[in-house]
Amino acid sequence: MIDLGRAIQHPFEDKDWAVKMLIGAGVSLVPILNFAMYGYGLQVQRNTAQGQDVPLPRWDDLGKFMGDGLKILVVQLIYAIPLLVIGFGLMLLSVVFGVGADSMRSNTREALSTGFIVITIALACLIMLYSLVFACIFPATYVQLARTGQIGSAFNFNEILALIKGRTGDYILVVLAPLVISLGFGLVFGVIGIIPIIGVCVTCLVIPLVLLVNPYLTIVLGHLYGQLMRP
Repeated sequence: MIDLGRAIQHPFEDKDWAVKMLIGAGVSLVPILNFAMYGYGLQVQRNTAQGQDVPLPRWDDLGKFMGDGLKILVVQLIYAIPLLVIGFGLMLLSVVFGVGADSMRSNTREALSTGFIVITIALACLIMLYSLVFACIFPATYVQLARTGQIGSAFNFNEILALIKGRTGDYILVVLAPLVISLGFGLVFGVIGIIPIIGVCVTCLVIPLVLLVNPYLTIVLGHLYGQLMRP
């Protein structure tokens, strides 16, 4: 069973947690180098699967973290190809309609305009549906990458479906966890921000801590994905 509380708590059991998260925050701010943060999350995942979630991984193998992070990027780009194709098609239709609209008769233009709107709505719904499906299988692709280190394994749909079907309840929790945690952060910062005077002062103090949100979430999600890898 997935232990969300353990995932949220465990980073702070490392005596060097602040240093490691600050390094992660710095890495996250540097273009290209920030891919290493995703690779770091994969290492958290592997350690968790082996029951070694504390201490957190050290930042002493940046090259390995970069390599793993780039693998994640490649997987995300491949999965995004249908979205890019649909988006390009929609843009092309828009350009063609815009260029030819002035030379059309009014009734023809109105009919094509209606058709264009219908197609746009249909494609937008298709994009939303595909994005939802991708969001649902995303944790499984992380599990596959962490297990094998191979990009191709993230497209082994037999194993992905087996993981989802075998632990459906746990999997749903892992899928929803980022949303719940993000809403929690947003609620806390929102409530603090609306407190007169005190809220402004506290918000100024909290702003530097926001930089730690990304590495913290990466570590928490790595832990959750690592729990999915356990038998």
